[in-house]
Amino acid sequence: MHATSSSGTGISNGGGLPLTLRAESRALMIVYLNIIFYAFAYWMCVPVMPFLSKKLGADPVMFGYLQTFAGFAQLIGGPLLGWVVDLHGARFAMSVSQLAGGLSYFLLGAAFNVPMLFFSKIPTIFMHALQSAQMCVTLMGDTQSRPKLIARLSSFYGVGFVCGPALGGFLSRTLGHQTVALFATLVSLISVALNYRYLPALRASDFVDRSEQDSNAKAKASSLSSLSTNENQQAAGKAGATHSEDTPVTSATSARKPTKTLLGTFLMFLRPELRYLLLFSLLVNTALTSFYTTFSLAAEPRFGMDEQGLGTAMSFIGGLSLVVNALIIPLLNNKVSVPAAVYSMLGLLALALCSLGFVTGFTLYFVLPGLVLSMAVFRAYSVSIISAAVPKEEAGSAIGLSHAAGSLSSVFAPAVTGHLFGMVSFESVCAAQAAVVVLAAVLLFSKVTLSLSRPKTE
Repeated sequence: MHATSSSGTGISNGGGLPLTLRAESRALMIVYLNIIFYAFAYWMCVPVMPFLSKKLGADPVMFGYLQTFAGFAQLIGGPLLGWVVDLHGARFAMSVSQLAGGLSYFLLGAAFNVPMLFFSKIPTIFMHALQSAQMCVTLMGDTQSRPKLIARLSSFYGVGFVCGPALGGFLSRTLGHQTVALFATLVSLISVALNYRYLPALRASDFVDRSEQDSNAKAKASSLSSLSTNENQQAAGKAGATHSEDTPVTSATSARKPTKTLLGTFLMFLRPELRYLLLFSLLVNTALTSFYTTFSLAAEPRFGMDEQGLGTAMSFIGGLSLVVNALIIPLLNNKVSVPAAVYSMLGLLALALCSLGFVTGFTLYFVLPGLVLSMAVFRAYSVSIISAAVPKEEAGSAIGLSHAAGSLSSVFAPAVTGHLFGMVSFESVCAAQAAVVVLAAVLLFSKVTLSLSRPKTE
């Protein structure tokens, strides 16, 4: 019998032997450490990139091409690593992500010209540790606790987001830009060592959802009870009992077996149960990416911010995200239904984006909390709902496609927003972003029944 955690999920070590509760807790802690180190290494290098690119001869246009190239790499790699997670487990995928990050940072630290900068972005195809970690916590928790666990994961990512840039800036000033990248390489390699020393394989087959077992057991018990009381149809009842024991309990959406091919993973977006969810994710991510671009472009002319002011605003957003993910989303998860949480989030996000067009200066800080709250709820619940739309054996691939939707928005949304910013007013750009969110809400309401319950395979 599998050991079970407080979340209602038992984990085996991949060899048929159950893990103890202590080992389960240790596995979860290593997953969280991975995300702290992953975010820490990444955000250490983010402030350095513009200066290093300029030092090596890249102008702003070339730097934009570099960012677009990285976006395409992430777009391709999301579904690819999701497929790897489903086949080989989250430990393998997470270690590949950290190794890819370490290689990317090493090449960045060794770069001596602009082509080397582009070459350093090739390994980022496999840099999806957050995606692998989301797969882990999705399987570790029961169906109703997924948003809370993913929000907690985002909180740990936020630790690296808050601390990484500060240390990166300090090391850059004292030891040089490329030394920062080499230090990030070391952080990534430490993560790989921790994974192979303390983390089990974490395959989908290693997880047993106790709530699903209890549901199936109750269904069987109810069937057997009704058969035992039906004395007039004893012979038929015995035949039914035999059928009940030999046939697994399945839901109405279970008539699909997990895909095992890479092409099948990329084509999962055509499935009816995923098509509209992924389109919804793409629309909201487009609005959010457009917001980030608009915020950067309007920081000085609209809100009177210099570099320090923009950094302060970003730190405020990061700190507020930590609070929301650690405290507010768990409360929503426990007290509010999934549809209520999602549609409230969409309404708040549309309202906040509209309001952004009417504020200036310090009043911006009255709008940011609504934006941060709605963004955090979207990220926690969208991943939870998308991963629940497929069998657990395909959850990694579904999460990968969800991340690919975000990467796709980062490829085209900044360019479109930049053109709009030069053609229409700031208020009109904000209204367009809010309209995209409303369109996403209408699509979700008309095409999708929101649920965190996972279908079972045949």
